[in-house]
Amino acid sequence: MTLLEPLFIGLWRQHIATDLLVSGWKDRTDPLQRVGEWAIYAVIFGHQPLDNPVAGAFFTTVEPKLRGKAMGRIAWSMTNVESVDEGIRDRLAALWDSRVEHVRANPNESLELNEFHWFVRSNQFDPLWWLPRLKEALQLSPELAAERFMISKQIASSAESDPRGAFETTRLLLARKSEAGLQVWDLSRNAVPMVIARARQSGDPDLERQAIQLMNELGEDGYSELESEVNKAMSGEITQDDLDDI
Repeated sequence: MTLLEPLFIGLWRQHIATDLLVSGWKDRTDPLQRVGEWAIYAVIFGHQPLDNPVAGAFFTTVEPKLRGKAMGRIAWSMTNVESVDEGIRDRLAALWDSRVEHVRANPNESLELNEFHWFVRSNQFDPLWWLPRLKEALQLSPELAAERFMISKQIASSAESDPRGAFETTRLLLARKSEAGLQVWDLSRNAVPMVIARARQSGDPDLERQAIQLMNELGEDGYSELESEVNKAMSGEITQDDLDDI
């Protein structure tokens, strides 16, 4: 990577100035994204520090959406891998946190956060780590909610360990009602009943009140079976294993 640093940085500058850089891969991944992935791999494998020139150039010159795609692609590559080295995983987590800090200071670059669902979907990170980060990512970049159908089962499962966090995150995901179809259907089927049930069983009167209110609102919106499904989840008639089999 060190020997190629001038080349990579030069490629980015040339592309930004001329838009002439093209992909040589059949999957048509943007070449800037692919080089960014290499830079990220170098960081999370511990070969380069985060402030190395290539990573620095990538995260300061490439548009936010492509930065996010590169980060998401790395997380996607870990999806259902049997084992990921803890050091690699922890360095990727630290890199994510550094990018969120950047977006907090630069809200106009929020599209960089739109691929966080792959961190959740990878099943390599504990819900106690990803749930508050998913909530903040949704607050900083509401467009992320469009991918809610990708992570509904993970959110349902997270309600066991953090019922409030799962409930508040689900409410953010439901806030975007403009989309119809798979996104809403999958979240409603695989997350909402379990999340509301765990919120009602949390022992937190305020959270229980909010859960009942949301259940009633969704029922008025047409989700007529929700109360029955919540009751089944509370009684144990519907479990997380049932969701995994759907």
